[in-house]
Amino acid sequence: MKIKYGFLLFITMVLFFSSCTKKKGKEIVFGGKYKIYFSNDEILYLEELKKRGELLVASRIREDSYEPQKDGTIKGFNYLLVKSMGDLFGFKIKVQVVSFNDYYKIDGKFPERVKIDKFFKYVPDLIKTVDVYVDTITVLEWRSKLFQQVKTVPTKIMLLTKKRNKIDNLRLLNGKSFAFRKNSSYEKQINDIEKIFKIKVKKIAYKSSLDSIKALKDGNVDAIFADANRAIKIVKKNKSLIISKGISSIQYLSWGVKKDNRLLISILTKYLDYAKNSGKMNEIWENSYGISLAEYYDIVRQ
Repeated sequence: MKIKYGFLLFITMVLFFSSCTKKKGKEIVFGGKYKIYFSNDEILYLEELKKRGELLVASRIREDSYEPQKDGTIKGFNYLLVKSMGDLFGFKIKVQVVSFNDYYKIDGKFPERVKIDKFFKYVPDLIKTVDVYVDTITVLEWRSKLFQQVKTVPTKIMLLTKKRNKIDNLRLLNGKSFAFRKNSSYEKQINDIEKIFKIKVKKIAYKSSLDSIKALKDGNVDAIFADANRAIKIVKKNKSLIISKGISSIQYLSWGVKKDNRLLISILTKYLDYAKNSGKMNEIWENSYGISLAEYYDIVRQ
């Protein structure tokens, strides 16, 4: 019996240490300095992606996300960032162009109830058919019920106005007209401002943020909101506009992944950390926005 028990104990220990070895994984070094540690399961996932040849992403056509050019090149910080991951690991990025509401639809509809009912959740149709939403998706509680939000960069909501009509006190929004893209986080922000400051704002919903920007530029509304990263580009392109003030606490922009795809969530998180530490993210950011990430962080912290 003792021999039999000892043999079983030995076999158990062998299986245990064999299991540990399989889970150990390894560090992969890039550029001789920066490392990413991947588990064996993550390495296998990346190998399968390489065999498949592409990562399927959903994105809007927008200057900070995915913007094909007439000469065949593609701009957009988010696209270029995920492409840099594909270049590093050996697979291409295939883009499915969508609208913003497509990220949240189920059976062709966007149930508004998900924003207010904390117990109501579902899996959007689109996230079942693509690997990643690559866009500037602000991290919000109701969105996190639908898919995993992988943080990319911090942001802050900025108030934009005409230069000649600068608003440096939110109470001065009383009686003003405000444009926003329907179903964006800005709708909640302006509603909160009305409650906090006991003011009334004329709110006008547009189908796209580009329509909101045009409405402000053309003088049809008095103000709009924009995330800090986009606000920089808007005022640079439209010389008559100005960032009047930051109106929110620091938030985060994100990409979206199906909640049960834990391996891809982990791989993306590790790659983004690598991109930040190696300077790759800053390189892409500077080329996209004309300022360094450090300068941008200073704007967000104001």
